Amino acid sequence: MQTLRINGQSVKLYDSIETMPITVFHRFNLYAAIDAGIGGTIEDVDRRLLRARQFIKHNQQENALRELDNMRQSMAFVIENSNPEMLSFAALIHSINGEEVRISDEASAREVLQRLNKKGLTVGVVRAAIESVKKKWMGKWSFISRHKKNPAKSNSNT
Repeated sequence: MQTLRINGQSVKLYDSIETMPITVFHRFNLYAAIDAGIGGTIEDVDRRLLRARQFIKHNQQENALRELDNMRQSMAFVIENSNPEMLSFAALIHSINGEEVRISDEASAREVLQRLNKKGLTVGVVRAAIESVKKKWMGKWSFISRHKKNPAKSNSNT
C-alpha cells in the first residue's frame, strides 16, 4: 500500500495487483481506459476537435465522425464535472484515516473525491499517485504485453 498525507489526512492506496481486490482492479482499469481513450478535460475536447479538423482536411469522414463522437463524450464529462482520471484515483483508495473506502460506482467515487477535495486534494497529488502506481504495475504487466511474441502462436506455426 502507498500512503499519502493530504493536510493531515492519511490516504492509503492500493498499489499492488497481487493484494488488490479484483473489483478495485476492474474499476481502476475502466476509468483509466476511459481517460486514455476519451478524456475528461477541456484540453481533451480541444485535442479531439483539432484531430477531427485534420481528418476532415484529409477527407477521412469516418475518422472525423468518430473523433466528434468522442469529443461529445469528453464535453459531457467536462459539463458533468466527472473526470475519468480523478475517478481512477478514487478507485485506488483503500482507506482514509483508517476507515476503509469502497468505491462501487461513480457516485461513491465522486463522494470520496469531494471529501478529499475539502481537505485540499490537488490534481498534482492525484496525477503523481496514479503515475507512481502505473510505474509499479508496468513491470507486472510486461509479461502480457501485445508486443511480445505469443509462444502458443509460434509453436502452432511449426
